[in-house]
Amino acid sequence: MLTTAGSGPRESVLFAYYVSGAGPLLRDVMRRSRSKRETLLAKSLQELEGDFWGPIGAGETHLIRECLRLRKVPLSQLTDSNLRLLIGQQIGLQHLVPLALERLKTNPWSDSLYPGDLLAAVLRVDAEFWRGEPALLAWALSIAHSAVGDWEQLGGGPKSLTGFRYVKKSLAELEAKTHENA
Repeated sequence: MLTTAGSGPRESVLFAYYVSGAGPLLRDVMRRSRSKRETLLAKSLQELEGDFWGPIGAGETHLIRECLRLRKVPLSQLTDSNLRLLIGQQIGLQHLVPLALERLKTNPWSDSLYPGDLLAAVLRVDAEFWRGEPALLAWALSIAHSAVGDWEQLGGGPKSLTGFRYVKKSLAELEAKTHENA
């Protein structure tokens, strides 16, 4: 999986490895492909996946309309709330999970509904995805453990107890799912 940068969906995964402190060889590859990263972030999921899901129909639910709309938005313009929604629906995971982890690295308690909702959405991604992305799994678990540990050490601080409990539960469930399939 760790190959030199080329074109395709693995670019975002390579960037995630770079951001998470990958080795010097990969850092060199990513430095040379900064423009490719910027090109990727300027594209939408629809463009990256080459898959048009059709027009938004009048009878669609709000959730379906929003997911279809967000698939056309450049990755760089997706908010944490947009990421939470799409990841929660298991859409575009190979592109969105690395982007979400990038953001969660600096703010794991990012929120749109409750503190930690984006982190919880990432932790609730299907185990099948994580089996194919062990380095991303390790990165997600590291961020989650650090966030939970910090929250517990600070006694919660200003963060929502409900959000903390949901993140902690999601973390335990992910660890159980990925360890039983290992």
